[in-house]
Amino acid sequence: MWRLFTSLVIALFVTFPLCFAAVGLAVEYAAGRLVVDDTALPTSIGLAVLIPLSSFGALRLFQAWRRSRPQRSETTETRGLLERFALANPGLFASAVSFNGFGLRYLDPHHRGPGDGLTMTLWLTVAFLPVAPVRRERLRFLGPEKQRGLPFVLTWQTATIQTVERLPVDRPRNRRVYGFYYGIFLPLVVAPPVIGFVTLVQRHFRVAAWQFFTAVALYLVWGIGLVALERRVMGTPDAL
Repeated sequence: MWRLFTSLVIALFVTFPLCFAAVGLAVEYAAGRLVVDDTALPTSIGLAVLIPLSSFGALRLFQAWRRSRPQRSETTETRGLLERFALANPGLFASAVSFNGFGLRYLDPHHRGPGDGLTMTLWLTVAFLPVAPVRRERLRFLGPEKQRGLPFVLTWQTATIQTVERLPVDRPRNRRVYGFYYGIFLPLVVAPPVIGFVTLVQRHFRVAAWQFFTAVALYLVWGIGLVALERRVMGTPDAL
């Protein structure tokens, strides 16, 4: 247990504050308000060294804690909180319903089986990002998924499916889903606005109108491409 506690302390009180400090220095430098003196170079080198080292140390301690835990079989007691709640209240999670990315969505298609079956996990999602798995099922899609509504205003997805078999949640595949959304999808969504904001600060918000609206239009195209990538990698197939 001490490994888990130490890893949390390092992450919360070392890594995160250093990351915030590095972002603050970058913004100050972009705005031209950073005073460059004899301490600037050592500070930059220290941040560049301490952030990866503290992150690596916290990760290694957390992995060591995970390995030291006794192996547990998949039972009702070892399931997640949302999984147990869904089992106790099946009516609330009977079907996948999602409005503007908030709700329940089937993600991570894999293990194509006989009879056009496909295994997917039902996830609770917030703003299209997975929060917690509900259950894993072997499904048969009776028709392609349809997206209705007005893009970027109100959208919802519907699909005609049949549940063939319910399976235990696959923890390693859950980590794959988290890695895709929080390690790839979310940074690609957030990076352009952050870069744009830093650029605006550096120029003291003096940007021509055509440049601003061109950047907004390009970001919309970028967002549509990311949504298409997300649907292709994690969404339901168009047809089976």
